[in-house]
Amino acid sequence: MRELVYKSFAKLFTYPDKELLALVNAGVFTELFEVLEIPETDFSRIDKWINSFKNKEKLLEVLQVEYTRLFINTFPTLPAPLYKSFYEDKELFGNSVGILIDTYEKYGFEVSQDRKELPDALPLLLEFVYRLNLEQFPIYEQHQFINKFILSWSNKLEQKIIENKEIEFYEFLITALNRFLKEDVKQSTIKL
Repeated sequence: MRELVYKSFAKLFTYPDKELLALVNAGVFTELFEVLEIPETDFSRIDKWINSFKNKEKLLEVLQVEYTRLFINTFPTLPAPLYKSFYEDKELFGNSVGILIDTYEKYGFEVSQDRKELPDALPLLLEFVYRLNLEQFPIYEQHQFINKFILSWSNKLEQKIIENKEIEFYEFLITALNRFLKEDVKQSTIKL
């Protein structure tokens, strides 16, 4: 189940497309947040918002506009970049990306040439954890990666999203993700 949570979050933080819409329509979104035990008040508010769209194509359009505005292109500055190097190196593709690429190579993870994101994009980082889990790499190594490459900056991303959001969807997602990551790392620390 853990790997599916990482895979789901990786998808939720990529540009919204018809595949995401199909997952939402199929109830995957609802199932994910039931598994994560998101407080009912938080989840029901976002679920109600999603279901307020009778035309799901309109929902997709709203999500695409917000995603683009927050994470891809807003003039004069981008409100909430999804890149680790932005928060830690104060520039895109900074020094920390080289270390990350070395880590990917160590585990045989290759970023597809078709992907447009930088190697330190949040969806790729989550996809990497999904793959580590799927290939049964030790949980300790997975959590080292999560601490070093995701939790080290995800609170800053959450704050940027909160400050700049026009809809609550991505605030809800990043808050749920951060809660999940911290709990995941904590649970394995307790078991070790």
